[in-house]
Amino acid sequence: MHVIDLAKNHFFIVTNPGKHFLFGSEMKCLWAGGIDKEVNNRMLFNYLSYAYIENPQDVSETFYNRCTRLPHSHYLKIDLHTLKIEIKKYYDIDWKYTNHEISVEQAKEKFSELFYTSVQRRLRSDVTVGSSLSGGLDSSLVVCVIDDIKKGSHQKQNTFSAVFPGYKKDERRFMDMVTSRTEVNPHYVTPNDEGLLEDIDKLSWHQEEPYGSASIYAQYCVMKLAKENNTTVLLDGQGADEILAGYHSYYPPFFNELKKNNSPNFKSQFEAYSKLHSNNSINGITKKSLGDRVRDISPALVKPVKQLRNSLRQLQQPFFDKEFYHTYRNQIFETPGNNFQTLNESLYNNTMVSGLQTLLRYADRNSMAHSRGSSIFIS
Repeated sequence: MHVIDLAKNHFFIVTNPGKHFLFGSEMKCLWAGGIDKEVNNRMLFNYLSYAYIENPQDVSETFYNRCTRLPHSHYLKIDLHTLKIEIKKYYDIDWKYTNHEISVEQAKEKFSELFYTSVQRRLRSDVTVGSSLSGGLDSSLVVCVIDDIKKGSHQKQNTFSAVFPGYKKDERRFMDMVTSRTEVNPHYVTPNDEGLLEDIDKLSWHQEEPYGSASIYAQYCVMKLAKENNTTVLLDGQGADEILAGYHSYYPPFFNELKKNNSPNFKSQFEAYSKLHSNNSINGITKKSLGDRVRDISPALVKPVKQLRNSLRQLQQPFFDKEFYHTYRNQIFETPGNNFQTLNESLYNNTMVSGLQTLLRYADRNSMAHSRGSSIFIS
């Protein structure tokens, strides 16, 4: 028996045991090879009804029938005689494990060491390396570490950023804090609605599957800007939020855990959090959604409530064709929502199950649309 081991972040498969095994890093090559481009209506229904970008229970499912993706953290073996495939998971994270043998100071030192090593290794390149600078802590830290490593080399790094003058969520002032303290050549682009309308066909062609919002167009423009300035590889902080709890959605599981294990500390921490964000018009106090509240009562009620709400919408303002709606209305994907009881469990879910992988899909497609390499090393 001859076996081939295969592993790739974006690896698409069409297989018919005993007859053929087709694969590619994009679905376009499968369609070009004669595979019918047939929409997966179940995925389409969940996307249009509930904004699902993937099936949380089966991330290998795509928006096209017969075409599946090799899930991250898995490898594939194929028997060359029978063309049967075997898929196995080869790495995971034990989110329940805590190393109690090191102090907080030792952990900080180790993290710093690993971070610098990771950046240093990704600066090994025979082409120009730059950074995507968003103004957030993760990308700002990447830029500053590169600057520290390159100190004395007289070789400035290029940074590329999307800015939105006049918009309250624009982070240009944070970018300026970084660029004013480092030896960088900053480059900026301002994506707008006219550009999106002009580029939306190309953007969608490269993405291949639906996306959640127009925000990925900003990243598309940043990659285009890098190409225009002859920078081939960009270091990116993608994945830091999912590991270091950078999103506000992590507050509920953090407080769930604190309330259970340390009630006095929970009260003081929650009061401080509420005070800090009471007037935050951008990222206000995180509140439970209707789905989260229903899960508190009974997880089994989530799907029926979703069906009821969707049925009412369909009755009041019909969006779907009647036959299409009645065929797929019961095929709703299930998700744990944000009802995690510990912070680590929530971080694990966003890193290994649902969240980060979608962002990596956007980044991979946007970078390769302009023949750029996006080195995402935090994750």
